[in-house]
Amino acid sequence: PRGEFLLMALQDRTAVYFDVIRNRVIQIFKHDGKAVGSDIDQLINTVTISPNGKYGLTGGDDHTARMWNLETGKQLRTWLHGNSVNLVTFSPSGASVVSSAGNDQTRIWDVRSGKQTAVLNTSDIDVDGIWGDFPVFKTTTTALAYSQKGKYLVTGHPNREMCVWRAKDGHAYGCWKIPRKAELKPGVVIEALGFSPDGRNIYSEAGNGLGQKWRFR
Repeated sequence: PRGEFLLMALQDRTAVYFDVIRNRVIQIFKHDGKAVGSDIDQLINTVTISPNGKYGLTGGDDHTARMWNLETGKQLRTWLHGNSVNLVTFSPSGASVVSSAGNDQTRIWDVRSGKQTAVLNTSDIDVDGIWGDFPVFKTTTTALAYSQKGKYLVTGHPNREMCVWRAKDGHAYGCWKIPRKAELKPGVVIEALGFSPDGRNIYSEAGNGLGQKWRFR
């Protein structure tokens, strides 16, 4: 949180916890292939550090999200998906974890118990009966962010769509699409999202080159 340490996912199938000030590696984390029946370590796609700086999250091609003690290197939790995990994040309080894989597998987990508390099912949400572009894209999450107090989550998808959820139980408030310049152009991926500090606005960045501000409440 103070910028002294860095958690990096590398192409050699490891994640490295690094002391920036002292220029040294503290821990190296790996995903074994047991969850997918492989004898080799699996690629780690995404990493993040908890708000208190004590824990790390990794998500990988072995269909798992894993929580680690950054100082000791001990693995504390493993959460299983049905596809490669491409996004992980902690809630602002650090009490919950969100991990996302393909095919409607964005899940919220309780850190203390390890239990799943919600699934964000975008396939259950319909907007005027039309998803447009490529309907299969509606179940993949490409960006996500918590509001500052952790009450809401926003997710982005490859079909130009953004959705807002109640974080405690995954209740869907609704979805909307960002505009695109050419109607015949394929789906535009939402690449980054964030709430304003007061929680009133959402900011988005998409593959069409547009950065936008949306009034949430």
